[in-house]
Parts: sequence; structure tokens; C-alpha cells
Amino acid sequence: MINIQSLIEQNRGGANIGLPCFCSANEMVLRTLFECCAAHDVPIVVEASATQVNQDGGYTGISAADFSRWVSSLSAEFGVADERLVLAGAHLGPMPWSHLSPKDALDNTKNLVKDYAAAGFRKIHLDAPVACNEEQHPDVQILATRTACLCEIAEMHSPYPDQLIYVLSSLPSLPAPSIGSSFDVGSAPPATSAEQLNATIAAYQEAFVRQGLRHAWDKVVSIDALPSIGFDHFSVQPLQARSAELLSAEILKHNGLSLSVSSADYQSSSDLSTLVENQFFFLKAGPELTFKMREAIFALATIAQQISGTGTPDIIAALDTAISKYPNDWAPYFTGDIATRKQLHHYSFSDRLRYYWNFPDVRSQLLKFMRNLDTIKLPDSLVSQHFQTRELGTLDMPASQLIHDSVRQSIYRFYKASGYHLSD
Repeated sequence: MINIQSLIEQNRGGANIGLPCFCSANEMVLRTLFECCAAHDVPIVVEASATQVNQDGGYTGISAADFSRWVSSLSAEFGVADERLVLAGAHLGPMPWSHLSPKDALDNTKNLVKDYAAAGFRKIHLDAPVACNEEQHPDVQILATRTACLCEIAEMHSPYPDQLIYVLSSLPSLPAPSIGSSFDVGSAPPATSAEQLNATIAAYQEAFVRQGLRHAWDKVVSIDALPSIGFDHFSVQPLQARSAELLSAEILKHNGLSLSVSSADYQSSSDLSTLVENQFFFLKAGPELTFKMREAIFALATIAQQISGTGTPDIIAALDTAISKYPNDWAPYFTGDIATRKQLHHYSFSDRLRYYWNFPDVRSQLLKFMRNLDTIKLPDSLVSQHFQTRELGTLDMPASQLIHDSVRQSIYRFYKASGYHLSD
């Protein structure tokens, strides 16, 4: 079993070590991740978020127990030892039900945490600091108490309570860009301040003690904070190292604690390393993984158009049809005329397309698309044109492998930033 507390102590002592966390419910992404883990024997943290997987199905249509069984089957298929795998719940809070009253939203959240804990999730990110309907600015003490109540539920229902670890959100919390919040174009969300971080830790610790959870406080390993990074639809706001350094100085004053960043997607590899060096032990990737998958699929679609007689379906048209037919997963986020919205659908860093790959019509067309292209020797010159990160002489591979390779590059850079030296 991975001793995360020991790794955090090494990080706090100056070691260049962190733990990448991959939040995705996309089969192609997860298969690539397990393939990488099996090849290099590195730890693997697979996360599901409250919006992806919940008792109502989330946008994947599956429960926490379903997700746990699926990940376990992938682990067995790829020969990844159980002790290398950490199943994690991300943003377990009232976000999916924030339109409801605080009581109803919290009741749903309690069931959510119960389901995740009972399904064997080990790393639990309790994200109660979300304003619900009728709430303007929830009191910090109320939010901390809600979090302690959720922790108690996890302790009660986990089959392995001694293996639980907790990540808590800074107070008050803003949703991370990866779960749908919007910030001014070209600007990052405001960084968590030193005062906010210290007040957060004090409020949680007090709430845990009041709730009779002194023992559980020892399992709190990280505070989810904002180091002034972010992305909008078409640009990335890079790390301002000073904000990470200030938070690092504060967290080192609190024994056993690290920092966590909810969305490190699209940051440079150098900035990812800087985050780890400044006690941002958990680096989470989500939209970047399916964004890179989409890039590869769209590149192959362009290649297919240049080759006659492939018989490949128009995968982009299949996506556009699903997007038009089921607008709920993008309509609150994309505005503008038809041309602008189409550009956002296809290329936005928020990657709302990730909601559509598992739609039956899209999935069947994608499988046929890859199956047909995999029977064809793609011209090296066309592959080079559209997969320019690959070196000449390494272009002769099946279309499906080109997609996996694109996702793998993102996975590798998160591992390398966390101190794991993976070779191709």
C-alpha cells in the first residue's frame, strides 16, 4: 500500500516528489493510464468527481460502486498491483445539487460521501464550501462543520477506515476551472492567501474536534488551494511562482500537511515541477487528458479525408450531432453565434466534448473510425504533418496507438514533474 503520509513528509523535507492524480471517466484515457503504470511500476491515483459519478449517475451514468468495479477490472487486466492503486473521490460536495436548498443539497452530499466511502475510495476530497441556493456568503464555521459531518460519514461507512486520507478545500471555496467555473478571459482566479489558508486549517481543526473526530484529523493530508493558475477557453494563465512560494511557507508551519491543486491542466512542465517543489504534492489532471485525445482524433479525421476509400465515418459530424441534440452539458458555458460556439465545442480548453464520447452514437462511430483506420498504413508524411511532436522514423504506428500516444505524453509529464523518471 502506498504510504502517502510518508511521501508527503519527504516532500516537506525538500525531496522532489509528488503524486499525480488523474480525474477522468474516459475509457481510452484510463486504459492509457493503466498501460503506463504497468510499464513503469509507478503509483496510480484514479479520481472520479461528484459531477462525473454520483448516486444520480452524474454525466457518466454510473455510481461510485460501478466506477470502483470498473477501475478494479482495468487494474486486473493490466496487472497493476492493488498496493499501487489509489481510488480517489474529487470535489465530494454539494456542487451537483447547489441549485437546491442547503439542507437538500447537504442530504444529497451525505449520500454521495457514503457511497464513495463504501465503494472503497481511499483519498477523499471533501468539498463542502460551495454556496447552495438561498445562500449568499455561507459562514466559514458552518462550512467547516458541514465538512466535519461529511468526514464522519466517510469514517462510518468505509470498509477500510484506517486507510482513508482527506483533502479539504480552502475556505471559502471557488470551483476550479475544470468543473465549470468561469473567470475573466486572460486572468487567473485569485490565489489563496496565507491568511485564508491559516484560517481554513484552524476552522477545520476546531470543527473536527467539536464533531469528535480528533482521530480523523490525523488523516487530513492536504488543503486544496489556488496558486493563481487557470485557463479560459483559448488561453492558459501560467503559474506566478511567488504565490506558490507564499503558500509553501505557510503550509510548512502545519505538521503533516501538504497542498493540493484541483486543476493543473495545461500548465507547462516546468511550472508543474515548481508546484511540487512548493509542497503542492497532489497535481490533478482532468480536461487536459481528453483534450489531447480529441486533438489526436481530429488530426486522424483530417488525415482520413486525404485518403480515398477508407470508409471511415465522419466522427466530427457525429460529435456535432450529439452536441446539437443534447445541449445541457455546454449551453451554460458557451455563448456567441453559431460559428463561435462551434469553435468552442471543438477547441475550448474546458473540453466540454469529454461529456459526449460515451454517448452510444458517438461511441459506435468512434470505434468504427479507429477500426477502419487501424487496417490502413497511414502515410508517414501525413502523420508527420499532423503529429509533429513525434520524431521522424517513429511515425509508423496504428491510428489507435497515435491517440494513446498523445494522451500518454500528458500522463508522462505529470509523473516527471512529480519526480518519477519514465522513459518512452
